[in-house]
Amino acid sequence: MSVRPNIDVNLQREPPAASGWRLTAEIHGGSDDGLTVIPRSGECSHRLCLVASTAAVRRSPSGSRAGFWQAYCADHARERGVESCRGWLEWAEGFARRYDGSMQSP
Repeated sequence: MSVRPNIDVNLQREPPAASGWRLTAEIHGGSDDGLTVIPRSGECSHRLCLVASTAAVRRSPSGSRAGFWQAYCADHARERGVESCRGWLEWAEGFARRYDGSMQSP
């Protein structure tokens, strides 16, 4: 798993991977948890976006639906607070993840 080491101990933020985010390259071709990647085409799951995905977030099972990985292109992942940076994921500028898991912006 490509997770950037926390080099600023004063930030004390968990990396996006702790919240279920992964680089799409890490899970395409079969993730170790057996979950499906949506969409299977390798494109962004945002409606009408045909750009290749770069990051995916793990979605939990709900009712009769099994859990899955929901993939996003760089722009739509950034809208959700996550950026791919030199082989790891980090929180996008302007987003911070609190320990309780909720999002906040400055």
